[in-house]
Amino acid sequence: MGMVNSAGRALYDLRVLEISRTAAGAFCGSLLASLGAEVLLLEQEEGHPLRRQHPLVPGQPDANADASIAFDVLNSGKRSIRIDLGSLWGQRKLMALARLADVILEDGVSGQPQEYQDAKHLWEQNPSLIVATISPFGQAGSTAHYRACVGCDLIEYHAGGLGYLTRAYQPSGEPTQPLTAPDTQARMRAGSVAAAAILAALLAREVDGSGRRIDVSTQEAVAAVLAEVPLAVYQLEGRVVGSMPVMGPTTKPFLCQDGMLFVGLVELHQWKQLFSMMGEPEWSKDELLTTMEGIVSHRDLLVARVQDWLLDVTIDEFVREATPRRIPFAIVADVAQSLTHPQLRSRELFCSVAHPTIGEVFQPKGPCLFSETPVIVAGPAPQLGAHNLWCEKDLLG
Repeated sequence: MGMVNSAGRALYDLRVLEISRTAAGAFCGSLLASLGAEVLLLEQEEGHPLRRQHPLVPGQPDANADASIAFDVLNSGKRSIRIDLGSLWGQRKLMALARLADVILEDGVSGQPQEYQDAKHLWEQNPSLIVATISPFGQAGSTAHYRACVGCDLIEYHAGGLGYLTRAYQPSGEPTQPLTAPDTQARMRAGSVAAAAILAALLAREVDGSGRRIDVSTQEAVAAVLAEVPLAVYQLEGRVVGSMPVMGPTTKPFLCQDGMLFVGLVELHQWKQLFSMMGEPEWSKDELLTTMEGIVSHRDLLVARVQDWLLDVTIDEFVREATPRRIPFAIVADVAQSLTHPQLRSRELFCSVAHPTIGEVFQPKGPCLFSETPVIVAGPAPQLGAHNLWCEKDLLG
């Protein structure tokens, strides 16, 4: 599958030089590419670290630089230029590319610039250049020099405060140890923040023609999530809160015959509707269950009985009966169910991309729709250095 022409797409005339090492920069570049930007992935001789990240495509050896699913999904539609940025020749080539670019996007595992001494040298070549850097703690501050792991965002995630919010609770109501989200959710969020900042900087450049320096801290991108309830409670009451403990079936996940779901029962009439769905068993007619106070006082027993009943109910059966009764619920979708969810399929979030060495790769497009400009995956993830000749012959001449 070749590259799709980006003409007519939202960012069709934007050229981005991506010098990334983690999922943060890769995801940011992926978002821009899905909107039509030409993203040139500058890779060192050994290739992007994500090329070696597991899991690998089944049947492909570890030595295959195209076998990482993470790399393939986060780098579709980009061009790969293999370059030794530590050499004088590589620095000269970077400067030549900077003269033709709109954006330089870099990330790393510390707050130090990755491949050049100072952005001012780039602005000497191109005064309108936007330079965006994503790092664990930003480019300035007391911990800017701290290093994080290349392959995971455990440090940034917990430094931002989210681990405390994602604690689970025991039946007694006591919190468990802090948890972290799977994969690299903190860095993906930082990549989203960087993409938005780049678009804002491009808009500002339309006014004054000047370039911008963008400094994105993954810790700050995560901590900004606290601005809703946790920060408000702390300011108003001086109290630190985590996730809400389980007070009843309203926040408890239940196992069904073919999956899991949450049932939100916060009002008495919702409980009565659920009892009706269950066939109004004899125990549900107890006078103690005619008030919310009685229901809350018998929480553990009710949880057990609802759970026993749901083990023989499919999700489709529950949805069909609960919807007209206006019982709040949420289906806990796993990856397989997300891929086949009718709403996501109707909006065509996922697509299949043909890769020249590993075959079909099923992946998401950009998570938004435009009325006039398409959001598409322009092509497969590039092989290492696949566009060096194009760069020398067609781009730099």
